Amino acid sequence: MTTCVVYNHDDAINDFFNPNTTVARQQCDDFAIARASGVSTLLQMQGACSYTLAAGPNKSKLFQFREEASTIDMDNITLAKAGHSEFVASCTYLGTLAIHGHSISMRWRTYLGLLTIVMARISPDDMSRQCNTIKDLARNV
Repeated sequence: MTTCVVYNHDDAINDFFNPNTTVARQQCDDFAIARASGVSTLLQMQGACSYTLAAGPNKSKLFQFREEASTIDMDNITLAKAGHSEFVASCTYLGTLAIHGHSISMRWRTYLGLLTIVMARISPDDMSRQCNTIKDLARNV
């Protein structure tokens, strides 16, 4: 039986910053604003081990801050983009933010304006199939 958990935007952000790092949310926001020359906006959905926001003209750049332990293999992103360029955004590693020995990695991606798999509306009967798809995709990133 599949258990549905109600997503809470603020809880997801607090879960990322509180236990994982001493880097402050404001530092991430300031970095994105400075890098993109514009106001930043939080995305509706936040990852379990990342903090993501849009910035720049027309919010065209997505800035993602990830725990050091859950980095994304940039070679896999390049390979995926080569085969599916219309669905995989350009992605650039930007380094790390660190305070008191804890660090998070930073990257930016081009915003494609596509609906993410977790935001797509599906029937409750298809929930377990979607969960399996997400797990399969995550295993290969």
